[in-house]
Amino acid sequence: MNDVLLGMILAGITIAIGVCLPTEQMYQLFAILLGVAAGVSIGFAVADRQGNEYYLQWAVSLAFIGLALVGLWVSPLILGVAWLLHGGWDLLHHFGIMKTRIAGWYGALCLIYDITLGSFIITWSAI
Repeated sequence: MNDVLLGMILAGITIAIGVCLPTEQMYQLFAILLGVAAGVSIGFAVADRQGNEYYLQWAVSLAFIGLALVGLWVSPLILGVAWLLHGGWDLLHHFGIMKTRIAGWYGALCLIYDITLGSFIITWSAI
């Protein structure tokens, strides 16, 4: 299956699960998932250990965990923007700007997942 299509399907499933929850719990789920996505980036960094990129992966991943918390405490809009930013981070990996080795399918799938979920959160929080 195409990585882009799979990213859209997985984001759709995540959103479908989220909208079945009370709004506060939906945002908590999305924040937890952002923390998990950041943890996956840490895992790639640990597995690869590429010099300065190793520390950059850790720093950016910890920043995403922080943004997930701020999104919960301050505004879900921040959480949505954090997901979009994570998509940008995935894009840097997908195009090889970040040299940390990742699975071949990871960049495109996660980019689409992140953009779809972030866009949903921003739209939902504006309603």
